[in-house]
Amino acid sequence: MKIKFCFLFVVAFLSAIPSLYSQDNKAPVRILVMTDEVYPNKADQYEQAQKDMNLFLANNFPSLNWQCIQFDKYEYNYIVDLKNYADIDAWNKARAEKMKTVNQTERKKLMDAFDGTISSNSRRIYTLDEKDSYTAKDPIVQPKDAMFLHFDYYELTPGKEDEALSIAHEISAINEKSNVRTSSRIWRQNFGENNNAVLIVRSDKNSSDFYSNMEKNNQANSQEKKDLMKKFMTYVQKFDHWNGKLRPELSITEEKAAAK
Repeated sequence: MKIKFCFLFVVAFLSAIPSLYSQDNKAPVRILVMTDEVYPNKADQYEQAQKDMNLFLANNFPSLNWQCIQFDKYEYNYIVDLKNYADIDAWNKARAEKMKTVNQTERKKLMDAFDGTISSNSRRIYTLDEKDSYTAKDPIVQPKDAMFLHFDYYELTPGKEDEALSIAHEISAINEKSNVRTSSRIWRQNFGENNNAVLIVRSDKNSSDFYSNMEKNNQANSQEKKDLMKKFMTYVQKFDHWNGKLRPELSITEEKAAAK
């Protein structure tokens, strides 16, 4: 927990919550993802510890915002908008100064509450591939109502990433012509293991709606799109997929800060 807690003070100087499924900003969009893998039998203890920690952080760092997404496998992901790599050194210096002012006894108590709950943690940075993603003009569900997310993970053949993503671009063009109502956002991994990996993220109100709409989309796929998807897979050396759900009670938002 110590590693994660120290890193939280780095991201505490960021302000905007990103959206994995909707982003209109044309400037490069990067996100920092901090992940805790939690022992299933310790999930309740972990979540209470995280709620208490969030309250402490929100009180000490009013500008802190993040979005929590929990994967099926007791994996908790805290997502923060990363505006500029160059700012990290400045954030580290600011964190060191701020650490001198926080209540150290309270901080230690909050950190100790996580003991024995986390099996591993990691950090990754992703950049949104706006060019090759597809954003529905008339989405079947508005981002604010999308509580369910589906992640497709593709580890691409090293050196072939651009070729693979050019095919993804063609698929997105077909989706646009067909007015597919489910967006597909492509995120390229920039920091962490497997920097040749991409995540394709889609969302819906809930899991049943997602799979129902996915089946409709699959049935409507043209032969051209199916052939492109097969071609894309020739550049994939590893594939995985999982589901996630938003956890507002483990997130820190501007709305919560305003309500304090």
